[in-house]
Amino acid sequence: MEIQNRLRAMSVKRWNMVETIRLQSLAEHSFNVAMIAGEIAKLIPTVPVSTIYRMVLEHDLEEVIIGDIPTPTKKKFAKAGLNYNKAARRIFTPEAEAEPNHVLLIKMADKMEALWFLTTYGIGDHAKIVCTRMKIEYADLFAKQHVQLQRAATDVADLLYNGEIIT
Repeated sequence: MEIQNRLRAMSVKRWNMVETIRLQSLAEHSFNVAMIAGEIAKLIPTVPVSTIYRMVLEHDLEEVIIGDIPTPTKKKFAKAGLNYNKAARRIFTPEAEAEPNHVLLIKMADKMEALWFLTTYGIGDHAKIVCTRMKIEYADLFAKQHVQLQRAATDVADLLYNGEIIT
């Protein structure tokens, strides 16, 4: 994808179906996920942190062309036999196959970031329902990971949700 399109990530808005007290751009989301994934990767000696950063910064770039598609819509596509994420990436951001463990690490960081953002900035009953569903999805994803990734993700989640905030 050309650089001028990549830079439009700052204009793509997320959370279009969930009320929040502030907007989040795709660029902000990608940066946050990169910070979380990088911290997880640092705790796993076999994972190249720089590779994780690059992968995360590109993980949702197709959205600069098609916008942020809500998860319920993606699930409806899946029920109809279309893996929306794979199709969109194949069309808009084709790249070599990634290491499966790296993809899983990024998925965990992506869920952690979404849950953090919505817990911090979501408002109303619908946001609470979405948070509850995301916690279940995260727990399911977490249970499928190898022990080293589980430990690293737990350590980073503890810092993310319980760490000291510098004031």
